[in-house]
Amino acid sequence: MIPVTMAPWIFFLPLALAGLVMGADHPLVAAAYRHLQLGQPAHLILVSVAVFVLAFVYTAYVIDPEYTAKSLAQRDGIISGVAPGEATAAYLDRVVSLTTVIGAVYLTALQLIPEVFDLYGIGLPYSMVVNGGAALVVVCTALDIKAQVRDVSLTNPGGVRR
Repeated sequence: MIPVTMAPWIFFLPLALAGLVMGADHPLVAAAYRHLQLGQPAHLILVSVAVFVLAFVYTAYVIDPEYTAKSLAQRDGIISGVAPGEATAAYLDRVVSLTTVIGAVYLTALQLIPEVFDLYGIGLPYSMVVNGGAALVVVCTALDIKAQVRDVSLTNPGGVRR
């Protein structure tokens, strides 16, 4: 969620500062603002690239495979089929990298859905202002509710009573 939330700020914060310094009606600021509006091709491409890159930056900031491997070794934990120490760190780094690629593609695609609708003129109702972050919140909430209902239900997924 952090990359989807932060990506537009990378472009709009400098644009807002330029508007304050040069004036909102300055031709350069007005042209940049016009091209960075939701649904414009420049906005679509720049924000998509920013979301993809920020997913990797955020993951690198949050997850440290070397620390995790050291922590596993201190607690006598192992990953089956992987030697402890440096091999565990390399394995965790590979798994995190592959997972981050999948997650970054997913976040970028989810962020693009409303913009593609807007780009092709498929308008959403005026009362529905939807962006990639809002779509992500809806998807995660629906999955969480599904998991909670399944936990509370009287039957297991196969229909057998508890």
